[in-house]
Amino acid sequence: MSADREQPLVATNYIVDSYEKAIAEGVSPETVATAALSTALGLMVQIHGEDVVAKMLEEMPAKVRSGQFTHS
Repeated sequence: MSADREQPLVATNYIVDSYEKAIAEGVSPETVATAALSTALGLMVQIHGEDVVAKMLEEMPAKVRSGQFTHS
């Protein structure tokens, strides 16, 4: 697997591991998800700026409704 394809998988695994650890320590899944989303958006704003992230978020409702974030 190329580094470009491997990095997202590695990053996802780290994030999932941290979610599982927090939940195992009694943090509610809702709190973990909210904190993760807030942290991710903050980092995206730092990297790309507010306007780019705001534009990206405008496209999110359609992506959510189309099932792109639904995990089976």
